[in-house]
Amino acid sequence: MRVELKHAIKSSLTSRILPYTEVSAYSSYSFLNGGSSPESLVHRAVELGLSGLAITDHVGVYGLPKAYQVARDHPGFKLITGADISLAGDPWFSSIQVIAPTIRAYAGMCRVLTEWHSKHAQQSVAILSDWDRWCDDIPEFKSCLFFPQWESSPLQGRFQKKSPLWERLMSLKENLYWPISQVKDGFCANKLDWTQAVVRRFGVKAIAHQGVRYATLQDAESHRIKQTIATLKPYSEAWQELMWNRERRIKSPEEMARVFQNYPQVLQTTQEVGERCSFSMGDLRLQYPTEQVPEGMTSHEFLKKICYDRLPQRYPLGVPEKVRHVLQKELELVRTLNFEDY
Repeated sequence: MRVELKHAIKSSLTSRILPYTEVSAYSSYSFLNGGSSPESLVHRAVELGLSGLAITDHVGVYGLPKAYQVARDHPGFKLITGADISLAGDPWFSSIQVIAPTIRAYAGMCRVLTEWHSKHAQQSVAILSDWDRWCDDIPEFKSCLFFPQWESSPLQGRFQKKSPLWERLMSLKENLYWPISQVKDGFCANKLDWTQAVVRRFGVKAIAHQGVRYATLQDAESHRIKQTIATLKPYSEAWQELMWNRERRIKSPEEMARVFQNYPQVLQTTQEVGERCSFSMGDLRLQYPTEQVPEGMTSHEFLKKICYDRLPQRYPLGVPEKVRHVLQKELELVRTLNFEDY
């Protein structure tokens, strides 16, 4: 009887396990902040059965090319493109993680990252006026998905402090998500209460994430050492102010289901985000700028006209049929590869 009951309970828990996409992960390309290589993160996510993984390195897409080299060998797995942008001057948020769901959004995100590096490389953070300018001047950027990173403490009285950034983000509400993690930092219950209050008051969707810093427990130690270097303190002192409970690893859908068993909606939202993301690093192609062509003609038509107009000059005694055949075949190849403007 006990065995049957145990099996029934296990079957019930298994049936409630939801697919999970991790929307926040720092690779070792986030200097002193990530403890695993991009390849290791993808390998571990695939091994644990995640539907997808977002690489959100600090103000850049440095780790994504190597992550893509691994992800493309797993057709059912979705690698999501993102970045973490540090901000200063807002009472609620320290940074915003941005995800590019389409190639258009990726173009906007890259413009923002380029501006950030050109103006804020020394101070390491952008300011609120920068965010306003990006949203006003770069329309592609507004099609990104936004995940504001909020402080875990203190939680009391935060509604009384006005957030200029939050007001701007609410104008992009359809692309805005409120991230929540449960990493045994002493604020788990408070985070749930705070998240539910935000959802009720502002009508935004909450989403689960782990703020991944390393792929496995074995990588946690190297992450600790990197964090110690960042604090400029001895290893024996740094642990007191840093989160060293090894919870910032990639977790399986089963483990995430246990963590958020009382709030499964936040796991469902990770799948929604995954489904919204159609952009892949494989979509990027080198494209030569379009040349000026006569009005009413395409680049291919103009190239074809030039070639056939010059044939009599090259073969004044008559154009061999074989030459015409080869030219036609090569023009079709050029059209297929979109190389007309070269």
